[in-house]
Amino acid sequence: MIPRAKDGRRRRLNRTSHGLGLSLGTLEPRMMLTASTISGYVYHDANGDGLYGPGDNPIAGSPIQLVNSAKMVVGSTTTDASGKYQFSSDGTVQTTPGSQTQALSFAATPTNYTKSATIPQFDPSLGTLTSVDVTFAGTLASQIRVESRDANPMTVTGHTEGTLVVQAPGIADLMLRPTSTVTFPASAYDGVPDFGGTSGKDFGNVSADDTKSVTLTTPGDLAAYTGTGTVPFSVGAASSSAAAGPGNLLTEISSTAAATVNVVYHYLPQSDLKPGRYTIVQTTQPDGYLQGSNSRGGVVLPKSTPVNTIPVTLADSDLTDNNFGELLPVVASAAQHSGRLSGSVYLDANNDGVREPGEFGIATVNVTLRGRDDSNRPVMLSSTTDANGVYQFNDLRPGMYTITEAQPRIFRSGRDTVGSLGGQVSRNRFSRVVLRDGAQGANYNFGERTRPDCTLADILSRVDRGLPLRSNLGPNLQRYLPGLVIYNTQHPRRS
Repeated sequence: MIPRAKDGRRRRLNRTSHGLGLSLGTLEPRMMLTASTISGYVYHDANGDGLYGPGDNPIAGSPIQLVNSAKMVVGSTTTDASGKYQFSSDGTVQTTPGSQTQALSFAATPTNYTKSATIPQFDPSLGTLTSVDVTFAGTLASQIRVESRDANPMTVTGHTEGTLVVQAPGIADLMLRPTSTVTFPASAYDGVPDFGGTSGKDFGNVSADDTKSVTLTTPGDLAAYTGTGTVPFSVGAASSSAAAGPGNLLTEISSTAAATVNVVYHYLPQSDLKPGRYTIVQTTQPDGYLQGSNSRGGVVLPKSTPVNTIPVTLADSDLTDNNFGELLPVVASAAQHSGRLSGSVYLDANNDGVREPGEFGIATVNVTLRGRDDSNRPVMLSSTTDANGVYQFNDLRPGMYTITEAQPRIFRSGRDTVGSLGGQVSRNRFSRVVLRDGAQGANYNFGERTRPDCTLADILSRVDRGLPLRSNLGPNLQRYLPGLVIYNTQHPRRS
């Protein structure tokens, strides 16, 4: 009920901050993000100690990727002339400007109130806040009833009016003044004070709306809306609704007010690297080098770490010296050592993993030998199979080696058989082969099979039966299976 003086006039309101007594609490502290980088070098580790130091030469053009914990590549680069690479941003983040909306609603309540509520601050991990739009909307509704007590007819006017004010960081007083007017032609008093008949009127709820907006852009204002805490809002409402006429008038007025506050955060998405776990991956081994030791922050990583990867955890500071060390291969000296590893690549007709008489060797296949010798120096050698499919590596120092076959493209991988010195077998590879001084490791054989859609199966069937071939051999078969060429000349077709 609007307070009224005994003479029926509206009582003047004593208001502080527009009669609403609004007060904002202490703001939550703003959280600031610092962009952190991940960097390191690719270099030739001249002394093999796993640490980048004097005498070590940088390697340029080495491709490096940064992978996040979700196995997504967030950055790709290559080392520069100084061998350095660096990541400072997440390439998966879209940088199109974005927006985020927060809303507050204050239900209709009898006027002369002050209410407070909070919204979440803008999360700075999403990006940089550029502006804040605040839209304040209010509805004032007054139940107005009038009765003329005058002996003469008159026009009675009802006014719904008042103020709604919102206060928030950067907003001292954003004020709404909703107003609405209704009229009633009252007769002379009909003798019944019932707010009806010819001299009285119940106008019901007479409502009025108003809306205002403000945009905040100054750094100080934006700071108050950025962080991981909350932003306080205070809303107050006061009514000055009334009814008036030229004569004696009885009135009853009660008012309520409702309000909404919509806050829109406008921001540029944050593409800086977020704190978390990452893996640095050297995607290709530099040409002419063998994998050496990697280091992280000046500490050599254990050999159990996957090859060409460095796992890191990014916090709020730069991660430097995540380095990939590379080694130059050493050619074994024939004058001092006589170790040997050998084997063959062959067409395993029955896929039993045993090279049997009559099974053709596969020529021109590349086979590599990698490892470390007894002086802890890296070894990288290459051999090509001869016309019988045989390869060999001679004059080897004692050490632990891996033999790898480059899969010939017109065949499919078959069974590979570990040779005389033992080791471990996987597809197209023999690893952990231990060669002692002067030892001779033989029969490290790579079996191959024909492809299902290849005419070679029909050719081999005719060879098994000693029949001449139906057509000339193509260039691939002539390259890889010279034994077939010999067979073809020994079993000519009849004209």
